Amino acid sequence: MKLLIGLLTLSITFSSYGMLLHPIGYDKVLDEDGTAYSEFYLKNTSKDMQRYKIEIKSTGKENDISKHMSVYPNLLKVDGLTEETFKVYVEDDGTIHNGENNFILSIRSVSVPSVEDVKDKTKQNMTFQVGMNVEMSAYKGKFDKPLTIVNSNFENINQKKYWKSEISNSTGRGIELGIGFLDKANTLIDVRTKGRLFNGSSTIIKEEIPKGAKYIVFYDYNNYKIFGDQKIKIK
Repeated sequence: MKLLIGLLTLSITFSSYGMLLHPIGYDKVLDEDGTAYSEFYLKNTSKDMQRYKIEIKSTGKENDISKHMSVYPNLLKVDGLTEETFKVYVEDDGTIHNGENNFILSIRSVSVPSVEDVKDKTKQNMTFQVGMNVEMSAYKGKFDKPLTIVNSNFENINQKKYWKSEISNSTGRGIELGIGFLDKANTLIDVRTKGRLFNGSSTIIKEEIPKGAKYIVFYDYNNYKIFGDQKIKIK
């Protein structure tokens, strides 16, 4: 008896997969009703369409709030070199503690191997998963402590005016920081993003002051508002 063994030829296709997430922090302060949400943008940096599974995972820490979190949609299809959005929600049932609370936002690509018959052989395309786990924070309670401003100076360089200072964060929470400028009517005319400023950290600021600006303020990108009531008069 002869055993005939079919030859399976595997053709492995290697593609470059990657993703970009922004913002990289949650940093939401729960509203009076105990809820908050944030919208995230996920970009597919490869040329091929990708599917991503989005989940909330536990940090394993005492202040973990993963069971209070939800994501919509939790499965995202993103065409090559484009981006799509998803939202992350938090809802307090009364058991979330005051202060900083954490969770892990997990994103991974989801691929389904495809097999196609080519003449008398079988070709199999295999893809590889990529993923990220990012620990993020949400906050409960009142956070009204201002940012600390060190060595605030105004400089004139080549007929342009600049503001230079060191900003320190000891407010008890992180902030996706923006440097904002108000005109004489207290209208926000420009905001410059400076990235996430963690609680307990500091950063050096040097920004050109736009024409018409009369005051400098701090902008909280993750909560879509001016941070506190600090206002620096431009000299």
